[in-house]
Amino acid sequence: MDEKEKKLIEGLKAGRDSAYEELFRVHYPILKELALHMVRDEFVAKTIVSDFFFHIWEIRTELCIGSSLRGYLARGVYNRCLNHLRSAQSGLGKSQPLSPETDLAADETPLGRLMAKELEQEMEEAIASLPDATKKVFLMHRSDGLKYEEIAKETGISVNTVKYHIKRALAFLRQRFGKDGPPLP
Repeated sequence: MDEKEKKLIEGLKAGRDSAYEELFRVHYPILKELALHMVRDEFVAKTIVSDFFFHIWEIRTELCIGSSLRGYLARGVYNRCLNHLRSAQSGLGKSQPLSPETDLAADETPLGRLMAKELEQEMEEAIASLPDATKKVFLMHRSDGLKYEEIAKETGISVNTVKYHIKRALAFLRQRFGKDGPPLP
């Protein structure tokens, strides 16, 4: 294990959010791919890896990693995937289905805060990619809280055109984020 990994583990043990965020940022993508390769379901893979990171946070003071950090993390995710597959194969997985209603982003853990920040950034990027007129109308409604009639009056367009722009923006965001995405206004 190199010095960077040792410092990261020390940061985790000390409860520093920055260490946890770095751990998540660096290792989440490869661990999610490992899980996806094993369980063949993206939502389940993401849930397994997120739950594992939450578990790491819970046991951070007791972490004892002998060899490589990535090997330790990969082994943990691998074992959780095996448990999921065994459970699903035996029918036990049906007693507690994984649910998109499990809102880790609302969690007050470093993982929850990090996920909420990333989701907010993705949403801002998606809104920024909207056509200018649609973006303007959508932000007036979403950010400024203006009603359709107020937007129409301020922009000089009809209420139906306002409705069209908002419908267009919401359709684009739903397509981009899917049914398991963030709640849309």
